[in-house]
Amino acid sequence: MPSRIEAINRIYDTYAVTSKSRYIYVYDVSYDYARWSRNTLDYFAVEGEYIEHFRTALEKMIHAEDLKAFREFFSDALKGKTDELPFECRMRNRDGEYVVCSHKMVVIKDYSGNAAFLACAITNHGIVDNTDPITDLPNQYELLGAMRDYRVQKKRYTVLAMNLMEFGEINRRYGYEFGNSLLRAFAEMLKKAAGRYGRLYRGEGTTFILLSDILTDDEAGRLYDRLQERSERELMVKGQLIQMKLCGGIVLAGDLKVDEHVVFTSALVALDSSRDKMQGKLIRYHGTQRDYDKNALRLMEAVRNSVLHDFDGFYLEYQPIVTADHEKIRGMEVLLRWKK
Repeated sequence: MPSRIEAINRIYDTYAVTSKSRYIYVYDVSYDYARWSRNTLDYFAVEGEYIEHFRTALEKMIHAEDLKAFREFFSDALKGKTDELPFECRMRNRDGEYVVCSHKMVVIKDYSGNAAFLACAITNHGIVDNTDPITDLPNQYELLGAMRDYRVQKKRYTVLAMNLMEFGEINRRYGYEFGNSLLRAFAEMLKKAAGRYGRLYRGEGTTFILLSDILTDDEAGRLYDRLQERSERELMVKGQLIQMKLCGGIVLAGDLKVDEHVVFTSALVALDSSRDKMQGKLIRYHGTQRDYDKNALRLMEAVRNSVLHDFDGFYLEYQPIVTADHEKIRGMEVLLRWKK
């Protein structure tokens, strides 16, 4: 059994990214034994960090109306059948209240291909947590709120979005735990080098955003160049120098009538162009640039508003698929159109 606990702990260390709304457990299938993340003990009625007869203890936390579906979900996981979508159910917390939680399962198999361990992340949808658990930076929901405040205050601002190119290769070569350590190191480097210019945020994936109301276009360009240099020579992870290259996109939000979601999307479009077409060169997305103009921003805003108003302006058109040999209809292509 001690060797099994060591295995559980090793797996746990790989997946143990928690927050006040995210909990982890690693389950030993053969011994019906598991380890919970410590924050689970504070919120749920869990007896201890290490639990014997785990399935019985876990099922006691599930709402009676959801128990049958949860058992099917758990049994499918043991068979190696894990859905891409999380499983949602109600779970009882320490106060006896039921909260909606989603379960995302990863199966670790033995040499014969059978499930040996399950690693599960549980997200509590009853708790709003806008802090990224890996970097301790506010997330993009906080970013959008700050951008909205600037717009209401009629303040012009700059959004500088950055990403670590080829980060996926680091994950594949060294593993997720090493990758998370790299993200933390990059976040710390950004705080030291760019924190005085504005507020830093963590977006989706490996995207980081600097929001500033003091940076000019030239200053932002020089700052990005310095960050590019430091990313190549200052990122240390577990005593090892990791040379990374940045890609970057920037938006100068001067038109205060444009919605913050559109401004943020524009920064991400410029970021993608920097990565895919310009090998990391900083791409600017604003009205004076050849590739982008204000009409594109307004178009994105109009489409977004249509979506928010029950998809007003969207409609479907059907195009038949006809065989070349017999000229018979074999199917139909559905085209989504938009017109305002």
